[in-house]
Amino acid sequence: MIKVLLLLHILVELSAGLLFILAPQAVPGLPEIKGVGLNHLASYGYAALALAALGGSTLFYYYREGALSNGLFTLAIFHSCISIAQINTPLIPSMYIEPMLVHGLFAVLFWRYYWRER
Repeated sequence: MIKVLLLLHILVELSAGLLFILAPQAVPGLPEIKGVGLNHLASYGYAALALAALGGSTLFYYYREGALSNGLFTLAIFHSCISIAQINTPLIPSMYIEPMLVHGLFAVLFWRYYWRER
């Protein structure tokens, strides 16, 4: 199940990253975004790609000692922080509940598997 969770995380972050970098206006609620807002979304997109790479590295080195627990811990922290940040400053003003729930669910699952692996 942990491998499926990591794969799902990779797909979600990779998709979000590419979408925010290549076509941010395609996101519902953001067709009129310009200037600094585009830069902010691109930054989030690159961060999402980095987290997808971390998930890929964690999956690739699954059996190497320490790789899984370190990856799960980092991903759990990231998803927890993004979920909390969504409460105060949503990245997409018209969509603040959905990203918060997705990141919150990932956070709970990554924390669960992290504590089980320790």
